[in-house]
Amino acid sequence: MLAPTRTIALGLLAFALCCVQRAAAVVQDWQLIDTSNSNELVGTWSSGSHQVLTGLGFFWPANRTFTPPPARGISYSFSADGFWEQSMYLAQPNPRKPQCVGSQLIWQHGTYEVLSNGTLILTPFWHEGAQLVSSSCSGGNTTELAYNEREIWATAEVWYEQVMGVPVKSLRLTDPWGNRRTNMNLVYRPPQMLPTEKLYVSVSRPACALHRSALWSGSLPRRCVDSFRPILCPMSILDASCPLQVYGL
Repeated sequence: MLAPTRTIALGLLAFALCCVQRAAAVVQDWQLIDTSNSNELVGTWSSGSHQVLTGLGFFWPANRTFTPPPARGISYSFSADGFWEQSMYLAQPNPRKPQCVGSQLIWQHGTYEVLSNGTLILTPFWHEGAQLVSSSCSGGNTTELAYNEREIWATAEVWYEQVMGVPVKSLRLTDPWGNRRTNMNLVYRPPQMLPTEKLYVSVSRPACALHRSALWSGSLPRRCVDSFRPILCPMSILDASCPLQVYGL
């Protein structure tokens, strides 16, 4: 009969060997994304409780409004033909006023490229992204701003992890300085995305002045007349009704 201490030691050794074997199995499931397996990115990925998702339920491009999800998180989608979309609902702490917690809703889309060394480059369609910034101390006031952020990830890793006993495909993005995005799980494949082409047409100030009398015969938004920067009108809306949907940048 084995001594109790020896029995415990053997039990611990068996447990350790089991853990090593399981860890080895997990390592075998890891894949670093490169040009040979970039199709592994395809789909909609979401963090946490999967409340934040790309697509129409988060951002409405016709009037550039957000629908805040019940919980914060991030979501990325990748199509098989090289397009991507991003939705993020983030908390913004205020060190000067800790009681005033800020929130940031972000949406953008564009094209992506996977290089031979595994680098993932996400290039947005310029001037199409949007962000909405608010604070718990702002009395409900929000500010909608343009958002255009090119992202470069040194590695994109895909693997399977156990979530409540079920294998779930996961994605982790790491930048060139070792900073990582929150891990995301695959939620939809094919991805859930807004139309992947450019959603807006850029109209310059001279075009505004030209069309004001010819088509719009009314008061044009002041930001269109007074700004030298372009405005954006959704491509799905005719020029005649564009003043109702003009966005200054």
